[in-house]
Amino acid sequence: MITTSAKKSFLSLAGMLLLIGLNTVPATAGGASYDVFLTAVDARSDGNFSVVISQGTAGTAACATSSSTQMTGKTTALAGQQILALAVAAYLSGKKIGIEGTGFCNEYPGYESIFRIVIVNN
Repeated sequence: MITTSAKKSFLSLAGMLLLIGLNTVPATAGGASYDVFLTAVDARSDGNFSVVISQGTAGTAACATSSSTQMTGKTTALAGQQILALAVAAYLSGKKIGIEGTGFCNEYPGYESIFRIVIVNN
């Protein structure tokens, strides 16, 4: 079980990562959805992860034929680790998010890759 102080520390770290990320992220051409909840976060032993959102993305990439509510990422790079940390923080806190895709399906065919996640105050 995760303690309250551990959750606060994790959320503080995720918040700092978000602020760093917002200063360096260009616009995206993939699918996007805002003011949604994460309903699942799935981290896998192959270094990939996926998230499921409460409603589908608009402008979903053409390659995303399997789902408009599930998006994926890879933890082998620092950016992917930061996105996963932010996803877990949003999931644990129950905060609404904005999520944007890259326009590509890099990790798994049929599932758009995550470009960015933004935690929204609700």
